[in-house]
Amino acid sequence: MSLAKYKVIILVLLITLALLGNKIYTIHGDSSSHSLSYVDIIKKGFIDLAKIRDHTYFLAKNCSPRITGYPGFYKAAEYIRNYFVKVGLKNVTYQLYNIAVPIASVSSLEVYSPTGELLASFPVHPLWPNSVNPCSTQNTSGPIFYIRTGTYKECAGKRIEGSIVLMDFNSLDNWKWIFSLGAKAVIFIEPSDTNTYEAELKYLKYAPLKFPRAYIERKYAIELLKLLKSRGEVRGRLRLNIRWEVKEVPNVIGFKLGTDLKDQWILVFAHYDTWSVVPTLAEGATDAIGVAVLLELARFLSQVDTRRSIMFIAFSGWGEGLAGARYFVDKLMWENPFPWVLPEKAMGKGILLEIGIDLSTETDMIGVFYTSHFYRIYRMGTIGRGAFTDNKLTPLFFTGTSGGFSFRDKMIEAWRKVYGKTWIIEGEFSFDHFAMKWDMYEPTLFYFDGDVFTAAQAHAGRGVPGSRCITYRTAYAYFSHRGTPLDTYTRVGKLDNLRPQVEFIFCTIYDLANMDLKEMGIEKQEILDRSWWLAGGYRLGRLVGQVVEFDEKTGYYKPVPNAIVQISAADPDMYYKHTWFEATDKNGKFIARGLSDRIVYKVVAYVVNRTNGQIIYAPDEGKYGTQAFPSIFKIHPQVGHYGSWDAPYYVVVFQCGIIQLAGLRAITPSLGKSFATGLMQWVLLSPKYIVGVNDVTTHYEPDHFGYVVEDDVLVVFTEENIPTELIVLHELAPEEPLILLHNACPENMEEGLGYLVRRGETLSLSNALLLFAKDLYYLNEHRIRTCSNKKVFTGAEDYHKQAGEALRKAESALRKLVYEEYYSNILRCIYLEKQVYRLLTPNLRDVINTACIYFILAILFAFIGEKLFFDFEEVRKKLLAMCSLFVVMITLMVLFHPGFTIATNIYIALLGLGIATMITPLLAIVTGQALEAVKKLRQLFMGKHFTEISRLSFTVSALNVGISYMRERKIETALTLSSIILLTLAMVMFTSILGLRVIKPFSYEGIASYSGIYVRDVFWRPLSFEYIEYLKCKYAGEAYIFPRVWKYPLRPEEGSGGLIVSPTGNVFRI
Repeated sequence: MSLAKYKVIILVLLITLALLGNKIYTIHGDSSSHSLSYVDIIKKGFIDLAKIRDHTYFLAKNCSPRITGYPGFYKAAEYIRNYFVKVGLKNVTYQLYNIAVPIASVSSLEVYSPTGELLASFPVHPLWPNSVNPCSTQNTSGPIFYIRTGTYKECAGKRIEGSIVLMDFNSLDNWKWIFSLGAKAVIFIEPSDTNTYEAELKYLKYAPLKFPRAYIERKYAIELLKLLKSRGEVRGRLRLNIRWEVKEVPNVIGFKLGTDLKDQWILVFAHYDTWSVVPTLAEGATDAIGVAVLLELARFLSQVDTRRSIMFIAFSGWGEGLAGARYFVDKLMWENPFPWVLPEKAMGKGILLEIGIDLSTETDMIGVFYTSHFYRIYRMGTIGRGAFTDNKLTPLFFTGTSGGFSFRDKMIEAWRKVYGKTWIIEGEFSFDHFAMKWDMYEPTLFYFDGDVFTAAQAHAGRGVPGSRCITYRTAYAYFSHRGTPLDTYTRVGKLDNLRPQVEFIFCTIYDLANMDLKEMGIEKQEILDRSWWLAGGYRLGRLVGQVVEFDEKTGYYKPVPNAIVQISAADPDMYYKHTWFEATDKNGKFIARGLSDRIVYKVVAYVVNRTNGQIIYAPDEGKYGTQAFPSIFKIHPQVGHYGSWDAPYYVVVFQCGIIQLAGLRAITPSLGKSFATGLMQWVLLSPKYIVGVNDVTTHYEPDHFGYVVEDDVLVVFTEENIPTELIVLHELAPEEPLILLHNACPENMEEGLGYLVRRGETLSLSNALLLFAKDLYYLNEHRIRTCSNKKVFTGAEDYHKQAGEALRKAESALRKLVYEEYYSNILRCIYLEKQVYRLLTPNLRDVINTACIYFILAILFAFIGEKLFFDFEEVRKKLLAMCSLFVVMITLMVLFHPGFTIATNIYIALLGLGIATMITPLLAIVTGQALEAVKKLRQLFMGKHFTEISRLSFTVSALNVGISYMRERKIETALTLSSIILLTLAMVMFTSILGLRVIKPFSYEGIASYSGIYVRDVFWRPLSFEYIEYLKCKYAGEAYIFPRVWKYPLRPEEGSGGLIVSPTGNVFRI
């Protein structure tokens, strides 16, 4: 072979090796630059939707239930750890922490015939607890009725009190109405479809209402309904197994080291647990998508070289208030278990970005967010204008860096080359100057793990401060099945909708892991080390507390072990699901992590009996409880903690019984809600109630008491064997009670008997509306009778008579099980009696006030009368005459004035007035003497410039002269006094001024757009559903009721984050 041929062969081999090297370089290239383009990542098989589908399927189908602490959850953690190891991540570990979680197991409903024969047994599933109350039961029995959605019409003819009720799951919160009627338990039937809103309405977040709720699968519900239809009357026994347990649970962490920039870190994370209102039915397919994408992202980035290091985190505890993310960030800030990721102080080393993933298949649009409704970090302090989110992330992702590119532009260009079309990438206004419009791309409230990083880094960094965290989240998606028992793999939807979202995530994270800082427009000193993370203080702090009770024998507080502590935002309307639970140790101590310095918190504690689920200790709001150690607090960023392990903050509880009721919303036609605007955008604020928990014998609060109000429900904690009365007020109208409950009766109309409950017991006040109507009726009846006996009429008598008729009709309808008629009449009775109360109260107050005024005048008359009629010189006779005149006047007032009969404590009030009247002249004399001394000093130093006369002396002299003239002219004086007395008596006794309310009509000329009556709240507040139901019940068969609904945008100028699809397929944003 010639030398030329050898040269050709060598040249061909060199070219081949060069091409092969170029191929290898594309995947494992030179660390000085990155060579994969967006088109390469899309076309070369790095993104495998089939693998994402397989991960989603395994996590949903094979790891159910996947709620943190449940068996499927641990299986999912093991799967993720093994996959991290499989794809080549280093130092894959568990980060373990403890969490309090309600553990439920499949329970049962046994069905019996009226004779006691067991007919069938069906598996049922407990619902998520009401606050800390697991609502477990082993022997709840009663007749079974099916009431569909639980409207008043559908309940007709069924005796709800004492029964077990079957309801459709899609019934809003009508189960509270069923509870108020006295049902023992409710079982929801699996629907064909549902949504997150329905799931959220099936439990209470803050009020520990003891009311067993269960869920039955449709296949068993069909059998049960057939049994009900064939048998007619059956009874059931419900057993629900659910209790609080402390579980050790892991975050799963893996590392991928970079090359030349390995000391710069990117944290990528998603949560792998789920949450469901039915804990034992928790496939959580929606929640599985994000972590499935995380697993494939780990595989992709493990196949290629990246200049920067990447930390992959699969968080747990998402459904428990972002517990895993809070624990991770807390440890990173306070103890820093990963110093190679977050060095103490090192220029250009540390965390560049934290990136979260939370995806859905509902739309194919991706959004970029920096916060959520959990911490709700708006522009405050350094978040916003001039912050990292605005100056750095907005150009990098959307508007373009100084180099003239943005991730959105690069992605759109790549899509055009590959597919010939593009998809929507949202989020530009998330990082605008004011950083307030981040939620304009979502139609519902939402929360994600990345919010913890944002809250912790609100003031972090050098020069350009603020959070380094973003979250990729599907835009314009409702995540409609999240949190429901129907969030199954079969309902995942079109996986193809994930493709553009995943492509954007893979491409941008690859760029972030490889681009030069200068190319991204980020300075080296803007990378966070620990010193600069904490430069703005501990923005995410700790509460170190101890649950205690006051020991009256020793006068000290003693620890209460094994309590469940609930931490929540003091104003929950401003945040979404910002609440979680902590367990105490044997000394009652606990640590709560992840408390934002921007939020005012409330902490309460309970002890739950593990055997029967009863609450035996509850928050103490008495003088030894929150009045001594307030339950509301705020973290100061310069300190970073509230309490310490050596000096914990006391959370006081007491041994209690419970009184619970529902029906608050029905009391007023409007919800009393209002809208907060400004920095916090549009937020619907719930009405705030003030609850008076009193000892009925003293009408004053006992030493220990507590209460929780949530929406329609009131739960009261009271001491054992203290007769309790409840007074519920609205904060905007505290002078008028919304509810008065003191167990009145015809024999004790005014004071009431109160409600007694023993420790560890729960008293449910069935038909609370009827009880309230009766108590208010009896109170008004007593007052009207008292007034009429004294011939005092207020104009309320007719209203009271109408209310009495409505009350009797309501009681009759309840006995006949006609709930529509009952509801309309009982509300009519309440509204009328509240009007009676409004008319009576000011009139009674005026009558009592006049009695006090007359009492003062009687004292003055005794002084003047003695001088006029007797004018004794001897002091003893003078005092005797004055006392005699005073007694005569008071006797006449007691006989004729109604104030002495109407007021219950008039004599105490008069005694106080008498003392004040007697003291007033003495005070006047002392004051006069003091002023006289001052005047003498003035004359001493300045000389006498004018002559004065004592005003008191002048008044006394004038009075004496006047009385002496009256004594000299007895006939004229007697006639004048008689005329004045007769005229005054005639006016007071035989005349009265009474205000009347009339409806003033007015006419308007024009063509009516509809035939009907438009009803609204005078202040444009939302009308309650209960008032709308009242109108439907009141005018059933007479009129059609059409509620109007307005969708309030988050910001009117920007829209609401929702999409509408027209019949032609056009998509519009609203």
